[in-house]
Amino acid sequence: MAETLLLPVVRGVLGKAADALVQKVTAMWGVDDDRRDLELKLLYVQSLLADAEAKAEAESEAGHTMRQLTHIYLRGCISLEQMPPKLSLLHNLCTLTSFIVDTGDGFGIEELQCLRQLGNMLELFNLRKVKSGSKANLHEKKNLTELFLHWGRKVGYNPLHDEVVSNNQEEVLESLVPNTKLKTLELHGYGGLAISQWMRDPQMFCCLRELRIFNCPRCKDLPLVWLLSPLEKLHLSSMNSLTTLCKNIDAEAAGYSTSQEIFPKLKMMWLDELPEFERWAENSAGEPNSLVMFPQLEELLITNCNRIVNLPEAPALSSASFFGGVCRLYCFYEHGVGIFSISYPLEVWEAGKRGDACEGPSKPKPKTSTHP
Repeated sequence: MAETLLLPVVRGVLGKAADALVQKVTAMWGVDDDRRDLELKLLYVQSLLADAEAKAEAESEAGHTMRQLTHIYLRGCISLEQMPPKLSLLHNLCTLTSFIVDTGDGFGIEELQCLRQLGNMLELFNLRKVKSGSKANLHEKKNLTELFLHWGRKVGYNPLHDEVVSNNQEEVLESLVPNTKLKTLELHGYGGLAISQWMRDPQMFCCLRELRIFNCPRCKDLPLVWLLSPLEKLHLSSMNSLTTLCKNIDAEAAGYSTSQEIFPKLKMMWLDELPEFERWAENSAGEPNSLVMFPQLEELLITNCNRIVNLPEAPALSSASFFGGVCRLYCFYEHGVGIFSISYPLEVWEAGKRGDACEGPSKPKPKTSTHP
């Protein structure tokens, strides 16, 4: 702005310095050398002002162009440490795959507050830097279908290894209420003890297909996804305090004489590094509940969950893998119909590992194979 005002003035003075009459007068008074020196300096200032004016015009044009941006793809940019400031000015933005929270004006999570058109996938990193409840207004972003919440910058961040752990993590998670159209939800490095209230509302997950929770060592509960949810994939890893998959399942009290179905649409379940996990379900009194069934579960992978003493009923299961404290074993029906019922103690699987007969009730004798 200043260069635009000053440039005409400098050009005017420069024109006077180069005027023939001025040159004649300065020569008469013996100061023509000073006039020439002034003329050279004015030429230099003029060039600087002209460059500044051109740069300002380019920046203004670039700023206008930036404000028209609709899509920014940053997925996989693992070396990126900070976002450009003031992303809130990009009112037309529809896609922002990643946002790295930082401190300082223009870098906080509140930059997302008014970007209501954001849709598809959004990864939020460094949530541990949010000082109080988030102002991201995720619930207003109706087009979001995939939400990834990371408390660290790196995917493998573990709050137990952080020297400085914020004490407001539950407050932050509570403020990150998404819309009810989410199909994928991931949680990484959350250090709170409890899940948020919005996670206890099954209506929040009416469209959820995939749930993944990693490196949340203090959290003792899961979102309420086991009764009516259309969840198809569940992956839990490094949840050191999780003991039970489903709670308050009162099948017997509700009059069920057969197994109650939980996770009605679940097809794939991966349980990894859950050192305290020992129950698939418990009733409201905290007692183990064995009358449960995974009706559509096809693939089960369990790694280093050494407290598990039995496996759930899963009539559709076709592949099961066990690593760590239990054997790794695959069992298939003679004609490929599916795996036999596996709601038995792990000794049954150990029998298969030794090559002994391994039969389920009213099922054909399965083929068994072990893998080192």
